[in-house]
Amino acid sequence: MTRHARWCLALAIALLPARAALAQSIWTPLDHRITARGEWWHAHFKSDVGAPSTGSAAMFFSVGFPVNEKVALTFELPYARVSAQDPFFGKIDDNTVGNPYVGVQLGALNKPVSYVGELGARVSSVSEGSFFAAIMGAFSEMDRAEAFAPKTATLAAAGNIVIRRTGSSSRLRLGVSEMLASGSGSENTTLLDYGAQTAVDLQQVRFGGALTGRYQVNGSGSFGDKSTHAVTGMTSIALGDFRPSLAIRVPFDKDVRDVAPWTVALGVEWEIH
Repeated sequence: MTRHARWCLALAIALLPARAALAQSIWTPLDHRITARGEWWHAHFKSDVGAPSTGSAAMFFSVGFPVNEKVALTFELPYARVSAQDPFFGKIDDNTVGNPYVGVQLGALNKPVSYVGELGARVSSVSEGSFFAAIMGAFSEMDRAEAFAPKTATLAAAGNIVIRRTGSSSRLRLGVSEMLASGSGSENTTLLDYGAQTAVDLQQVRFGGALTGRYQVNGSGSFGDKSTHAVTGMTSIALGDFRPSLAIRVPFDKDVRDVAPWTVALGVEWEIH
């Protein structure tokens, strides 16, 4: 497959509504602490010919803080950049601010089993001229691909069951997102997103895994055509108020793996007292 074809496939996979779902990552904390987070997601492309540089990535900067014991607010600003020397397009150097997210978490988290609701929205802010940066951003973090969809706002709601035990936690998530496209000839898209996450703490080190998926409710096609799934492994370490992390994501879908078989993510979370 030529590099031009790979870029076009990346665009088709990453920016079509069937491939965008979660308004927030399943790794977003649900513990009502005052936190600031930074994330860097980089998709590893299968071909070295014209592949984006290591610094090409989707980035997310977010803060969360409690209003009271049952209500917390979350704000997120996405950003994407790409740098590549492509044999078809030549020198590529592009960047864009993504669609910002604002949300609220509802539910107490002081029980072994807690039920937490999420309501949120993304505002359309992606630069229409930042074609390649939008591709790189959406393809690098496909669980939040709608953060880089141009002319698209998103409304989302989700429910979580959070189970906490001494030294471990689990989370089940089910949500629905409505992508409101404003481009000429575009149609709104309804998406069902779902996921499960588990984590174990061994002293200061945390190991976790997650399975995420999404399904396009409207439109035609089989379940396989309208859905996508991935598995993610994560490890982090507590260093005082800071928690740096490393994650690796592997998609189940062959059309995604043929372009980028895995994605690496680096992050840091800061608890503010």
